[in-house]
Amino acid sequence: MNEHKIYLRENCFIDFKKSIFMKKDLPCALTQNEIRLLELLTANSGQIVTYTALLAIFYDEIESRNLHVHMSRLRKKIEEVPRKPINLLSVRGIGYILVVQDPEIQRCAK
Repeated sequence: MNEHKIYLRENCFIDFKKSIFMKKDLPCALTQNEIRLLELLTANSGQIVTYTALLAIFYDEIESRNLHVHMSRLRKKIEEVPRKPINLLSVRGIGYILVVQDPEIQRCAK
């Protein structure tokens, strides 16, 4: 298994080594801020990551309202239907959850 690739769903994965998101064989470049957010979210996949924890990775570089903008842009890149997300979910007033594909399915996809 490639540790630098995280599958969100079939044919869609984050490649941390190349800093891209692949969606049905089409690459989408990720910004450094998006990579930082995704690293924290994937390390805690399936769990709520609080706004405080997400903001902490930026060392006061961004404010909470800007975090929502970054997450919205990220959702537009990784979701099939951004208004009905299945991978990057918000938990109102608390934070976000990243839902990744089951590792067993990921192994079969190769």
